[in-house]
Amino acid sequence: MQEINAWLQSNQNYEAGLLLYSTYGKSRFLKDLFTSGPTPYNIEKLETELKNLAPTSPAIIEVETQTTHLSDAIDKIYTQTFKSKSAEIEDQVKLLALKSERDNKYRQLERNMNVLDLSADKSVLHATAKQILLLHDQITDLWRQIDYFNDKGHFLFEKAKLPPKTDKIQLLHQSISRAKTRLKNVKCRNPKQTEKLIADKITQLLELKKSLDGKN
Repeated sequence: MQEINAWLQSNQNYEAGLLLYSTYGKSRFLKDLFTSGPTPYNIEKLETELKNLAPTSPAIIEVETQTTHLSDAIDKIYTQTFKSKSAEIEDQVKLLALKSERDNKYRQLERNMNVLDLSADKSVLHATAKQILLLHDQITDLWRQIDYFNDKGHFLFEKAKLPPKTDKIQLLHQSISRAKTRLKNVKCRNPKQTEKLIADKITQLLELKKSLDGKN
C-alpha cells in the first residue's frame, strides 16, 4: 500500500485516489459515494479514508483546523476601500457564519455516515440515506456561496459596487495574490480553475493599467 502514501504526498488527483480506494477500501457505500464525483465532501472523505488505509503515517504537515478556518476567513476577505467599515464587518461576519454552518453540516454528515455502518434497520437506513443526500446538497450550496465571495468580493445576489480604477488595480493585485497562494497549497480543490482565474485577473490588470496610461 505504499502507493497510498505516495498519493497522500502528491497533489492528490481524485481519480487516482478513487482507484486506490476501490482497490484497498472495504466499504461498498463509500466506493459508490466516491464514484459519484469529486464534491468537496468526497474529496475530504477520500483523503481521510486513504490516510486510515496507509501503512505508515505520511510525512504531511497538518495545520490546526480551527486556526486555519479563522485565519482563512480573515485573510481571504477583500480589503475593499470603496466599502464602508460597517459593510466590511458585515461581510466578515456573514462569511464566518457560512463557514461555521458548512463545518456543522460536515459533522452531521459524518454522524449519518456512521449510522449507515452501524444500523441494519431498513427504515433507519432509508431515512439516513435521505438525510445524507439533503446534507450533501446543503454543503454544496454553502461551498458555492463561499467560493463566489472569495472570487467576486461580494455574495451571491448582492450587487457589487464599482470601485475607482486605482482601487480596482489594488483589488486585482489582491485577488491574484490570493489565487496564487491557493494554487501553492497541495489541497487546492481546483488548480485548473485557479490558474484560469489568475490569467483572467492578470489580463484585466494589464488592460486597466493600459487605459490609465493612455489618459496620462
